[in-house]
Amino acid sequence: MNKKFLVRRGVFIKTPLSTDKIIEKLIISMLPLILVKLVYNIETIITLLVTIITFYLGEYLVYYLRKKKKTIKNLTQESFTLYSGLLIYLFTPLSTPVYITIILTTLASILKVLLGGFGKYKLNPYIPSILIMILIQGYYSINPLILVEEKLSTYIILLNIIAIGSLMYLIYNNSIKYRITISHLLTTIILISIISIKSQTLGLNLTTLINSGIILISIYLASDSITTPVTTKGQIIYGISLGIISILLINIFPTMFAILPLIIMPLLTKPIDNYFMTK
Repeated sequence: MNKKFLVRRGVFIKTPLSTDKIIEKLIISMLPLILVKLVYNIETIITLLVTIITFYLGEYLVYYLRKKKKTIKNLTQESFTLYSGLLIYLFTPLSTPVYITIILTTLASILKVLLGGFGKYKLNPYIPSILIMILIQGYYSINPLILVEEKLSTYIILLNIIAIGSLMYLIYNNSIKYRITISHLLTTIILISIISIKSQTLGLNLTTLINSGIILISIYLASDSITTPVTTKGQIIYGISLGIISILLINIFPTMFAILPLIIMPLLTKPIDNYFMTK
């Protein structure tokens, strides 16, 4: 009699923590970053509330239309909708109009459900909305991380310092695929430093790198537990590849070079894992 093996897609991190505990740690790591954003522009508290509420409504309606009615408790504990809303808020440009936030958050919530829901989607459902949000910065002539020019330096430095602290917290709690994040950041920094030194524009290029939000992207998007490799070497190769592609795109898409590789690389996750699993 033939036996069938069931292959489950989901959050594959070698840790005794359950999925809900991992999400809890991720949310905790976001809170200081969210607090900084609120302190520098208290008006974004409206965006925060709108983003969370819209994400809940979006997921609820899609499940309802698919005849899989979910309660707020179900969405919070099973679909981790609160985490999704906070993630979108974290990457929303400070001056984004509320109506655009509603549209893009709704898009993210719909894609999340249609792509399989948390733990089952093959492509990160947050990327399209975040990519559009980054495009918005060009329309409004702002950077997602900038409040006003005179506060740029303090805000950017503080946000990146806290982001590094958040990364250390997640690594300590074994709640992130840190090999991807570390290899991604190191590859990007090393390559851009080499290019900058050769072109004698070190300060300008490193500023561009910092302003891109590369640390936040690497922590919360690049190391996504579901769409990235599960093998150790696969994660390192994945991170290095993200960094290389980012640098290749930096002059072509100066505002999107850090996010575009996240659309390409998840398509290679399975081949990468298959290759290293046979070694």
